[in-house]
Amino acid sequence: VALVQWTESVGLTLVSRDLTSMQLKTPSGQVLSFCILQLFPFTSESKRMGVIVRDESTAEITFYMKGADVAMSSIVQYNDWLEEECGNMAREGLRTLVVAKKALTEEQYQDFESRYTQAKLSMHDRSLKVAAVIESLEREMELLCLTGVEDQLQTDVRPTLEMLRNAGIKIWMLTGDKLETATCIAKSSHLVSRTQDIHIFRQVTSRGEAHLELNAFRRKHDCALVISGDSLEVCLKYYEHEFVELACQCPAVVCCRCSPTQKARIVTLLQQHTGRRTCAVGDGGNDVSMIQAADCGIGIEGKEGKQASLAADFSITQFRHIGRLLMVHGRNSYKRSAALGQFVMHRGLIISTMQVCHHIHHVPSVLLSAGPGCEAGDGDALPGAVQGPHQGKILVLQNLPHLGFNQYLPRGHPHVWGPGAL
Repeated sequence: VALVQWTESVGLTLVSRDLTSMQLKTPSGQVLSFCILQLFPFTSESKRMGVIVRDESTAEITFYMKGADVAMSSIVQYNDWLEEECGNMAREGLRTLVVAKKALTEEQYQDFESRYTQAKLSMHDRSLKVAAVIESLEREMELLCLTGVEDQLQTDVRPTLEMLRNAGIKIWMLTGDKLETATCIAKSSHLVSRTQDIHIFRQVTSRGEAHLELNAFRRKHDCALVISGDSLEVCLKYYEHEFVELACQCPAVVCCRCSPTQKARIVTLLQQHTGRRTCAVGDGGNDVSMIQAADCGIGIEGKEGKQASLAADFSITQFRHIGRLLMVHGRNSYKRSAALGQFVMHRGLIISTMQVCHHIHHVPSVLLSAGPGCEAGDGDALPGAVQGPHQGKILVLQNLPHLGFNQYLPRGHPHVWGPGAL
């Protein structure tokens, strides 16, 4: 959306777009029409997406592709400034995308289309064959540009995170962004304070390297951890328990370049190793698996779409609403569930006690005075006139302790929020 808005600001407007065609309007008023021949959607594995279009005015066929710099650097023609500029933008907190193109002749496209169709009709290893055909087209592409999009923080993100920390909640940030971008966002949101030490887990590819890096991290105290998805995969493969134990001692953990599968796996590992309840918060389709793996899933509805909010247990529109959801509504739900359970047990116990007392004092006299047509069972139950008023008193007395209590107290004093605190 940000890229479309920017092109409109410089005079190139997107007029229409559907599955088969697209129209653009130039600053001079000319309308350019394109026919969409093939569309390759984004996947977390490939980290890129592409489209093949035909210009209806010139009949030229062009393959356009955009994706993460780590995925596109090996596809585009060598350029010495690409990596440097990606790093500069990432350090400013911008999300980078590399855009490239490749001109195709009619013969090249027809050859690709036949192989692509045959791969899609394959009965065995279809996805692998389709990916191989697409990769054959992704060679020596011409670098067009590098874009940087600022993903601004929502309102009151910093005080909300501070409130959650004061309530004793450990916060982990799982993102698909670059290491530099993720670190910048963590600092700007005050997930990691600017004066706090940060241990950046270096890239590891083997068991020995992971062991050395874990030993180096073990010697540090009270520092935030930043680790990439590739290094995380190696650590979890060989030293799962040790890594989780060390990471849980950190005040904050940032996992960058995480795939949706890794996000869900981290949530599951935290549940298994700590035995604590987990809450996952996300706003995009890449967060769905993580939200569903957590004990409580919260989806934020916004520019990223509604996939996360539809898959979550709770849907909100702003990140700051998490504070009210957990501190007020979550605590009230906990209190009311506990009170309801106590009320059911107390009511059953009191009614049974009343019936026992009634039997002791009244059943013998009822049996002695029973006349023709009367059954001994008539005195077994407590009269409804006696049960009714007593049940009403039980209900009133059960709720008296909560009258006048400020339900918003944990928002201003989050330290009172915790396990077993009613």
